[in-house]
Amino acid sequence: MARKEITIGINDGGIEKSFRIRQMAATKLEAWIAQALLLAGNTELGESPLLGKPEGQVALGMKALANISYEKAKPLYDQMLECCSVVIDGTFHELSIGNADVHIEDVKTLFKLRMEAAKLNLDFFDFEALSRSMTKMMTGAGITPTETSPA
Repeated sequence: MARKEITIGINDGGIEKSFRIRQMAATKLEAWIAQALLLAGNTELGESPLLGKPEGQVALGMKALANISYEKAKPLYDQMLECCSVVIDGTFHELSIGNADVHIEDVKTLFKLRMEAAKLNLDFFDFEALSRSMTKMMTGAGITPTETSPA
């Protein structure tokens, strides 16, 4: 079975560009997930009454990931970019941190590519259930979740 891939269009600094995003190989993705979990597991979260509840565990996991220092997370972040290629005249040019500035003008393009690569690679996680759990947890804590419109 072939790895999953998608092609997306992004307006990069006023120029429409096409990008292919390809799923990591199974062993590389397994290593990526293990590294992310180990980094997240090494963050200090303190005691929480939510720890015994599934939605609390999800929230604490998200907090742990958000607390990873940039220096430690950067290799994982860069590996998501390596799943991406810019399509020029039908030819795929793989992206890396070393050549991204040659092909990409706008920082928003980098964020979008990494986000789409993460979604493709981690699509087996139920993000809708995660969102519902986060909403339920926030509502239970007296916080009203609001939707934000894109800038």
